[in-house]
Amino acid sequence: MESSMDRSELRALFSVTGTTCSACSGSVEKVVKRFPGMKEAVIDVLNNRAQVMFYPSYVNMTSSIPAQ
Repeated sequence: MESSMDRSELRALFSVTGTTCSACSGSVEKVVKRFPGMKEAVIDVLNNRAQVMFYPSYVNMTSSIPAQ
């Protein structure tokens, strides 16, 4: 049985550089969403930010995402 803790989600904000258009941001969002435990990723090109919603019970906060 899945507890309510397993379904809880957190939000993290990141600074993002190098995204210059909606196609770039769409590509980054798509890659981030593929990682286990990710619920949503939204890249804000104009403000150079990324907002990621994730399930902390599935994501290790200390591990790095490998460069693509």
